[in-house]
Amino acid sequence: MLTRNSVIFTLFSCSTFISSSAQSWKSFNDSAKVYLDKNQTDKAIVYFDKARQIIKKDSLQSDTHILLIRNIAGIFYRESQFKKAAGLFEEAKDISARMYGKEVRYTSILNSLAAAYNRAGEYKMAEGYYLEAREIRLSLLGNQHPDYAQSTNNLGSYYWSTGDFGKAEPMILEAKAIREKMEPVKQNRVYGISCVALANLYRDMGLTDKAEALYIEAKELRAAFSPVRQTEDYATSCNILADLYNLTGNFKKAEPLYLEAKEIRSVNKQSYAYAESSNNLFALYSSMGEYGKAEPLALETKTIYENLLPPGDASLIIHTNNLGELYYNLGQFKKSETYFLQSREA
Repeated sequence: MLTRNSVIFTLFSCSTFISSSAQSWKSFNDSAKVYLDKNQTDKAIVYFDKARQIIKKDSLQSDTHILLIRNIAGIFYRESQFKKAAGLFEEAKDISARMYGKEVRYTSILNSLAAAYNRAGEYKMAEGYYLEAREIRLSLLGNQHPDYAQSTNNLGSYYWSTGDFGKAEPMILEAKAIREKMEPVKQNRVYGISCVALANLYRDMGLTDKAEALYIEAKELRAAFSPVRQTEDYATSCNILADLYNLTGNFKKAEPLYLEAKEIRSVNKQSYAYAESSNNLFALYSSMGEYGKAEPLALETKTIYENLLPPGDASLIIHTNNLGELYYNLGQFKKSETYFLQSREA
């Protein structure tokens, strides 16, 4: 028989356990964030997963459980482990569907899932999830809502990435038209995304004049959004416009844009984005025959790649091979041979 005191003790014990449990998962979660900030992704995954296992036992914390799963999946995605990311996004999707049905937050998970499958090369799965997200948003939100525009742009970008330009163009144009009506257009980041998506498409269709105009429009929008011009979005715009000029042989226009992007990204000289900028300049100067300028950039890129990428990563192998070509062009054949052999043995 339970006495009043034993009931009070039981309730106190339960509340103490819940409080301790909540404190425990939050502690693991906070530790994971610290490791993520330090780019120690392996440790971040371990601590996010510890938090997840605690939360998994408490049905009242299912929203947090979904968030933790998505955090881990996001790390795998950034680390190019797309199949692992997709498996976790599938788990988050199923929990969300059970809890809330197929509503707006469910479509956000579908988009992440589609992106993971797309990068994993499972294109039919990706297309199916992009279509499902778009259909749900159309039904719930209408055809002028920003979320519907996002799904339409995602689907268009997917078709572009698979080379289906005929399906891609109307989707990207539809999303761009919706976003153009959003206020204020000149401050609107998502409209710039649509400009870039359409420019990418026209570039690959060989319509370089149309692509150039859209890349410039996106760059100007992003400059207006951040007058100090120090954002990654603005650096990306400089980079992709330079890529177009490089592609069309307009090296003198490409160079200052690559340099501007590299300067912005120099706040973190150990980042993949900074390495990309160094590598772009290396490739540009190589194309221009300015091998003396290309060499230090190539070596800087290799050092960063070796710190960030696992041995045998495709980007590292390709870059090592490119170093072999650089030294061959410089007439330094021993160095050239060394790098060619390294790339083949990796």
